[in-house]
Amino acid sequence: MALVGFTAEPNCGRGTVGIIWNCVTTIVLCTWTMIHRDNVRHGTSEKLSWLLAMLFVPEAVTVIYIGTFFRSWQLRNDLRKLNGWANFTLRQAFLIEMGGIRCTPSINFRDLPALIQQYPNEFESAFEQYPTDAMIDGRSKSDTMAKLIGTLQAASFAAGTLFRLADHSSLSLLEVLTAGYVLCGTVSALTCLKWPQDLHEAFQITLPAPKEAKLEAAQQWANLSHNRDVTTARWTFAFLMLLMALFNAIHLAAWNYSFPSLGESIAWKVAVLIDLVVGLGFVWDMMKRDFGPVGLSLTLIYGICRMFIIIESFISLRAAPEAIYQRPSWTAYIGHVGS
Repeated sequence: MALVGFTAEPNCGRGTVGIIWNCVTTIVLCTWTMIHRDNVRHGTSEKLSWLLAMLFVPEAVTVIYIGTFFRSWQLRNDLRKLNGWANFTLRQAFLIEMGGIRCTPSINFRDLPALIQQYPNEFESAFEQYPTDAMIDGRSKSDTMAKLIGTLQAASFAAGTLFRLADHSSLSLLEVLTAGYVLCGTVSALTCLKWPQDLHEAFQITLPAPKEAKLEAAQQWANLSHNRDVTTARWTFAFLMLLMALFNAIHLAAWNYSFPSLGESIAWKVAVLIDLVVGLGFVWDMMKRDFGPVGLSLTLIYGICRMFIIIESFISLRAAPEAIYQRPSWTAYIGHVGS
């Protein structure tokens, strides 16, 4: 297949700069606008560190969001079963998970369902003190317009990619990389719909001072919470393995891509395969809770391979297949009247 270097933007079509700009903006918007931290009062530097994490291991950050969603969803369901808490929302549960509530006296909010069960009279009016969804939104610095722009950009990129695939048009290696970020960004967006973003100040409430705990009920709740945490962890690891497999499978779909050189082709394929195998091995090591020298070694290898995949996706444009600049035949998908 013929390879071409830098291609200027045509009057109607796409060139090298257009491909880079479309991919970079999609990656940035799919990562930056989806960053949700699990605490309050974090600064720009911390958010930048999370951006770097999402750029290098987007599947891992996405799974953190999935785990938080599972815990919040379970907490909401537990509280809704109790008298006076039937209207407790998922957004309010996320607020607890992200540490957005400070109370006097200090309690572990994950034990709140047990406390309400033990002291129903004392906690009967506690829900009235809890911030509503509107109050949470008012204190959150989330930019709905930024999220909307990020979602539209991801949808536009996905639609363009699917159309080129349907028309059997070639994709650049950078677009293949971007498709992986769109996948993780979409999953993150779905799990974070009700998660308050960039909460700059925690809410302060006052709860009744619980009396001496009923040990039997408290122990039962502790056992139940532990079992749920184990189940959530297992599901989280399962989703992490699935996302790692899908992220690398997207790259494997470009197995026959025409690289600038044979060496780069071999190195890229080896890096993707190593990322897949080592990533799954890393998760398995974490599941056994035996993260030691082996886990650190796997992390280093994974990071090096991922770095190479990202860099190669950009530098491969210096000599890319001519077909990636060809426009799809739009008229083939437009209905015609008559013969």
